[in-house]
Amino acid sequence: MKKRVSIWLLCLFSGLPLCVMADTITAYCRDYPPELYFDQGRCVGAVPDLAIDIFAKLGYDIRCFQQPPLGRSVREAKQGNIDLFTL
Repeated sequence: MKKRVSIWLLCLFSGLPLCVMADTITAYCRDYPPELYFDQGRCVGAVPDLAIDIFAKLGYDIRCFQQPPLGRSVREAKQGNIDLFTL
């Protein structure tokens, strides 16, 4: 559990410089229940709650989408369509 949270937070903060100018951060939500999972159109769990609170204090809004396969996720990130995703 700690490893998953650490990896997610690392991905979260490593993407921050890429989206400093954006008011809304686009993120992919991967299924790692119970810490992180996609349910009824939103990303829920302890990790997304923490990330949403942190970014809200910094003045950002996070839009989460269910993460497609990793290859497509990486391609979307390289094209600049996604700011954050989990591994």
